[in-house]
Amino acid sequence: MKKDNYLHSKAILHQHTSLKKLLLNILPCILFTLLVNHSVFAQTGECSSTLSITAGPCTNNLYTLSGVINLTNTPASSLTILDGSATVEITVPANTTSVGFTINNLQAGSGTHVVTVFSSATACNVLDGFYDAPPACSTTPCSISLVTNVGACTPATNVYSLTGILTASNVSSPPLAVTITTGTRTVVQSLTANNNNFVFVLNNLPSDGQLHPITVATSSLECPGITDTYAAPASCSVSTPCSATVSLSPTACNSVNNSYTLNGLISIANVPASGTITITNGSLTATSPLTTSIGTYGFTFNNLPSTGGTGTINVTFTGADCGPVSQTYAIPAACSVAMPCSKTLTLLPTACNPANNSYTLNGTVNVSNGPASGVLTLSTAGASITFAVGSANGNYTFNFGNLPANGTSSTVTASFSDTSCSPVTETYTAPVACSVTLPCSLSLALTPGSCNSATNGYSLTAVLTANNITPPMTVTLSGAGFNSSVQTLTAINNVLSVNITNLTADGSVKTISVATSATACGTISQTYTAPTACSAAPPCSVSLALSPGACNSATNSYTLSGAVFVANGPSSGSLTVSNGTSSLTFPISPTIGTYSFNFNNLPSNGAAGTITVTFTGTSCGPVSQTYTAPAACTVAQPCGLLFAVSPTACNPATNTYTLEATLLANNVTPPLTVTITGAGAPIIQSLTTVSNTFNFTIVNLSADGLPHMLSVATSATACGGISQTYTAPTACTAAVPLPCSVSLTLAPSACNPATNSYTLSGAVNVANGPSSGTLTVSNGVQSVTYAIAANVGTYSFNFNNLTSNGAIGTITATFSGTSCGPVSQTYTAPTACTTAAPACSLSLTASQPVCSLTANAYSVSGVVTIANGTGSQTLTVSDGVRSTTVVIAGSGSANFVLTNLTSDGATHTISVVSSATACGTTSRTYTAPANCQGPCPQLNLLILNNAQICNGQCASFSLSTDATGIIELVQFSTPQTGTAVYTGGVVLGEGTPVNGALVIPQGIPGLSLPQNNGSTPVTYYIYARLKTPSADPNCRPFGEAQVTILPSPQLSMTSLQTCSSSTTRQVVLSVAGSGTYVATFGTGANAVSCALKNITGQVASFTITGGTTTTATLPVGFAGAVLVSNLTTGCQTMSGVAAVTYFPAPAFTATATPVSCSGVTANADAQLSLGSLQNATAYQYVSGNTFSSATAIPAAPTQIPGNGIIATGLANPTAITGQPYTVRVYSNSGCYTDQTVTLTRKDCACPPAACVPVTATRIR
Repeated sequence: MKKDNYLHSKAILHQHTSLKKLLLNILPCILFTLLVNHSVFAQTGECSSTLSITAGPCTNNLYTLSGVINLTNTPASSLTILDGSATVEITVPANTTSVGFTINNLQAGSGTHVVTVFSSATACNVLDGFYDAPPACSTTPCSISLVTNVGACTPATNVYSLTGILTASNVSSPPLAVTITTGTRTVVQSLTANNNNFVFVLNNLPSDGQLHPITVATSSLECPGITDTYAAPASCSVSTPCSATVSLSPTACNSVNNSYTLNGLISIANVPASGTITITNGSLTATSPLTTSIGTYGFTFNNLPSTGGTGTINVTFTGADCGPVSQTYAIPAACSVAMPCSKTLTLLPTACNPANNSYTLNGTVNVSNGPASGVLTLSTAGASITFAVGSANGNYTFNFGNLPANGTSSTVTASFSDTSCSPVTETYTAPVACSVTLPCSLSLALTPGSCNSATNGYSLTAVLTANNITPPMTVTLSGAGFNSSVQTLTAINNVLSVNITNLTADGSVKTISVATSATACGTISQTYTAPTACSAAPPCSVSLALSPGACNSATNSYTLSGAVFVANGPSSGSLTVSNGTSSLTFPISPTIGTYSFNFNNLPSNGAAGTITVTFTGTSCGPVSQTYTAPAACTVAQPCGLLFAVSPTACNPATNTYTLEATLLANNVTPPLTVTITGAGAPIIQSLTTVSNTFNFTIVNLSADGLPHMLSVATSATACGGISQTYTAPTACTAAVPLPCSVSLTLAPSACNPATNSYTLSGAVNVANGPSSGTLTVSNGVQSVTYAIAANVGTYSFNFNNLTSNGAIGTITATFSGTSCGPVSQTYTAPTACTTAAPACSLSLTASQPVCSLTANAYSVSGVVTIANGTGSQTLTVSDGVRSTTVVIAGSGSANFVLTNLTSDGATHTISVVSSATACGTTSRTYTAPANCQGPCPQLNLLILNNAQICNGQCASFSLSTDATGIIELVQFSTPQTGTAVYTGGVVLGEGTPVNGALVIPQGIPGLSLPQNNGSTPVTYYIYARLKTPSADPNCRPFGEAQVTILPSPQLSMTSLQTCSSSTTRQVVLSVAGSGTYVATFGTGANAVSCALKNITGQVASFTITGGTTTTATLPVGFAGAVLVSNLTTGCQTMSGVAAVTYFPAPAFTATATPVSCSGVTANADAQLSLGSLQNATAYQYVSGNTFSSATAIPAAPTQIPGNGIIATGLANPTAITGQPYTVRVYSNSGCYTDQTVTLTRKDCACPPAACVPVTATRIR
């Protein structure tokens, strides 16, 4: 036997344990002898060997197989040892007598295994042995199973489709990523539940008639992957390879814009039926779908720069093996002279805004023949805006906001970083002032002191500046570690300094918040970093934050999110978070102060829960906190059935095949009884869990090459039924059967004096009998019928309550076919042992019914017989829904007929009840004929992703059906029943099933469902229905799936103005409702259709509690986007963040007036004064060139006097160069401007120059 054929047989054995021993018994040239200690002996020619194998104990649901191969007369060779997909290679020197081997990490609980040993020496053939894997040692091990169905070859394209059902059970930690690979094709799916069914379809696989492996890999070692094989259909067409050529034609250079046009033509021979062609020229691309009716594709690239040199066109194909193809061409040389730069600046100021006495200046810069790169800067009054230049011609629109309305003239200048294009300036007049009341503004400055080693404490100085308030106003200063400070402000403009003492130095970031009694002033928060600890470690502090998520209606569960905050905790050890039934342990690190955790799949029951935090040491904790779980929300999911069947190849030895099938039943109400009919005897199975996978095989089916249907009926109306059609393999040459041999064994019991009766026990022994049909055993009055099975050789029977009369009786065994029997045997009944009258008894015979095509119904007829009856009796004959009565006087027989019974292929029971209780009852079972009109199609719809999706996400659906026409997918906002499903609804998509499976949509991310712009979840009901419904209103099937669209977070956002000197800006965020959210700010964003969005260039992230306000501090130049995500649902909202607007900065002129002199003495009367004040209200100054709050005079900002003089009595500088002073002037909004002036030194020691008369005499 060739090794590859043998391996193919092994693959089938590995997947179907129940076939292993049967098939292995008929493999030619191999003799298997299974020993008690799992040893097997095989001998072919002179080379012989024995195999001893031992399965080790289960550890972590895995085990190790060890074995020894004893060899005799073995040449130098190599051994290949196979156990399923596990392989071991061993090199064997000549005359080796024994070798050992081990195979590790085999799956426990995997049933019977076959170990096969191949030798490279032809004198030594194949050696096999069986063993049973140890039972699984984990309660619910994860398991992966795969059922595949191979489609037929399509002659037009020589391709086929592979449909599969992947079942993943007992996934302990979803999500589990599974990767399904066959050849170069891969399907990746994330499984998010503990039990999953995933239907996949791989199209356009090349038909090559070869065996192909299909592998399932997983992301978790606890859920091992599997490998299976399948046979591709043979090639059904001969295709000519696709080829492509490119011709290019560039135009001459256009002197107007120094550009050219490139025209091209792509010629394709043997164009495939599908795919995409992409033409690339540098950064430019063009795409087009491929169509078999089009063999040429023209393209044009316009306005390409004439630079000379060489260009390249690249042509690539997606989904078609036609390329790639490249072609170069000569770029025309430059042909124009650069035109002079031309630009115009247009300005339009708005009217004054009374709310803040400001206006906005809007403007446009129009540029022709300008620089093609660099930066364009617009500037006015200390503010500027920049644009990245990307083209020589363009329009740039800008605006300057919050400019002070003062009626003065201002200028705007537009300048390029490329100075070859000169600047342009325009003048405009600002609107006159219109403000009555300036807005309230708050600023907060925090200065922490040094750590005091005696107490490990420090002090914090907080300076609050509140301008333009309506006094009196109460302010409350609060933060962690101290009692709130409440102050009353009585002036319009205020500077309040508060000193907070005895704070613990721990080096952490802390927040101080100020709340006001005035709505117009709002609140303000500021953070600072406490000094690091400087003495013995402060006491450990632990706190808990808990956030239970909403109830998930699919599982009636929720997720509890939380965080443990540890301050001054231990530097090692571990921290354990427990909810009473499960716990999480974290290693402690001195650099970590927050430990976040999640408890998933907790039952939603509205009960109170407790989270407890404990430490391995005693310096911290324990700490506990209670919370309330969400109330139950379970909604029963619809029952769903999936059914896949696969016939094996014909077995030439018997001209039969085996049918392998898998039934998936989800969301059932157990127990559920399923009855499978259509191939051999009915199979009845009870499903005892909510989600079930039932694998079964039907053997010894006749290979006739005809279509067959296998049907599943259930005991639950909600689950309905499902059918699957397949084609049996064509007949193959069967071996000449051995003659049938039948014998009878009979054993009558002794006479029972109580009833003068006996029991006849017996057995029919059949050798080389038929593989199907029926066997009937009769004593002339009574009979019993058996369905013949190919692997049953003995049929035992009993005839009870026979009359003991010493007579000779005969037992006859007959078969429904003619290849066996009949056979008869006599016996002698025991003699009578009582004089009592024989007891009355009933017997019953019935015909085999036939289905009527006109009504899909049948009739069953039969004979009722009374033995030893007395008087007249009425007998009721019943088959469940139908019944009739017959009357028999004394002993005798009567015929009966039950009509109009439904042909369903199920097992039925006929019962007979006599009006005479002494005669009792009798019954017999029979199999009704199968449906002969064809069943109404079944539609089973499953959602492939979660039943709950976020607003903007898409949904995909999988359908299993026995329908062959077009299936429509429709959406309703309310549940539908019956034929109402076929009226109205929004059509989402359609498709035609392939091999009973359909995925909608195909080739795109998913179906878009209506937007949910509200605040609560919205459920839609999705139905699969026949696009062309049956004329019979009772045959309008449908499948249902429910999709709940969760709302997006409802975000409110306000950008606060800031000072032009500030390095940060603030944005106030709030999200309606409850819950916990994360706001992420970034410079860019990606929003892919049907997928969740993400932020790029992240600069900050903040946590938001629903229904509250959060102030986010960002870099002052930030003007990107914010993404708000719900931590429980994952749903998102994205919004742009407006550019920062600035409060106007104060403007002033600082003057230093030197001292006066009294004679030669300098007076200490120098002074500092301010003039030309604009938007200036308060001041401070320091001696020196740099301003410092610590040395500022006054200690807090003070209102500027009316005369502008802010300092008097200053001494004459001692330095010849004078004394510099830095003055800081504040605006109402708390913004400031620094200016340095120098107080010059005055020398009073030198008297004023005197006028001395001079007489000049001329001497000749």
